[in-house]
Amino acid sequence: MAAFPFSNETTEHIEPQLQAILSEAETWLVESNTVTVIARERQNQIVGEIEGTRNAVFNPAHVAQYGKQLGAQYFLTGKVSTSDERTEDARRVQYFFFMQVIEVETGAIRWQHKAYVTKLLR
Repeated sequence: MAAFPFSNETTEHIEPQLQAILSEAETWLVESNTVTVIARERQNQIVGEIEGTRNAVFNPAHVAQYGKQLGAQYFLTGKVSTSDERTEDARRVQYFFFMQVIEVETGAIRWQHKAYVTKLLR
């Protein structure tokens, strides 16, 4: 299994938090002894080779290529999006977090989890 970056589809700068969630998921998978997790450094190397640059950015359209090069059968990824509501004196932000395990060969979603968090700002 390879773990690919979570997509930040919000206007918030939450990349460090998304990296922390990804690391937690990788740790849980390694400790569960149910799958072999491919080191992220190797994943970055493969992304660079496929994208043709030293500091390549992960491209979701090339996930099947990444998985085949890494020898991964599945990859873990996810995304965060938001919905804002504003009133005269407050702002409510609802975060939607989705985590997925996708089969490399078929693109089929084999597992998905969702979580919601609401934040009220005054």
